[in-house]
Amino acid sequence: MLKILLLSDFTSEYSRLLLRGFLRYSKEVGGWSFYRIPLTPDDRYENTVIKIAQKWGADAIIGQISDVNVQKLKSIGIPIILQNYTDRISGISNITGDYWGTGIMAANYFLKKGISTSRSMARAPPSGPESAKKASGKGSPKADTR
Repeated sequence: MLKILLLSDFTSEYSRLLLRGFLRYSKEVGGWSFYRIPLTPDDRYENTVIKIAQKWGADAIIGQISDVNVQKLKSIGIPIILQNYTDRISGISNITGDYWGTGIMAANYFLKKGISTSRSMARAPPSGPESAKKASGKGSPKADTR
């Protein structure tokens, strides 16, 4: 059984979907065991991660790492996979997207549809009991017309 150390906060939908993919894959290829370490802005973070990885016998680290000394983490000799939104780090596997390219592709799609302003892309008004009250004037203060 592979032991995977996870360094992520999983507050974003992307992070949760990534975790769901790891779990699904681990069930397909055989059991993996996961150990989650919350992200903390601490000067000793790398040392804590290294200590836990060595004590637990981790086989790999998958993490949302941006402000840590990755070279220090590499020193323990196990694979590291980074989920990073901004910078790619050479010598380490990176999971990221082409956000600039995706934005250009989305803009071109809307331009081809004839939508050229952000106002055209505004959300439709919400529906439901509260918005119906507001639309009918019920439940909202009336203006004094005297």
